[in-house]
Amino acid sequence: MEPIGEPLRSTTSVAEFVSAVCDVMRCHITFVNDCNILHRDISPNNILVFRGADGIARGMLIDLDCAIDIDQEKWEKRKGREKRKEMTGTLPYMSTNNLNGSIIEHTSLDDWESML
Repeated sequence: MEPIGEPLRSTTSVAEFVSAVCDVMRCHITFVNDCNILHRDISPNNILVFRGADGIARGMLIDLDCAIDIDQEKWEKRKGREKRKEMTGTLPYMSTNNLNGSIIEHTSLDDWESML
């Protein structure tokens, strides 16, 4: 089995890096809007870069171990089974909200903050 991508640090220019991160941001938006999935662990370790036959570098978001089904979270809250807020993610890339132990649940904005 061959690896399907390389680490984000394998990009060879600023333009290639920005393009790969933009791909990951689009992927994240699709996860949230179309699949109701919140990643909750975005870091350079969870971004791969792959090059197609055209040689163009594209970003890919991987590792959904900490991901949650947003619809399931909302349903549990409505039924009175609200979960305790938990810290998730890779420490150096956690959002300020998450690091400060806020009682506000992790949202897609926290994921975006991790990317930036």
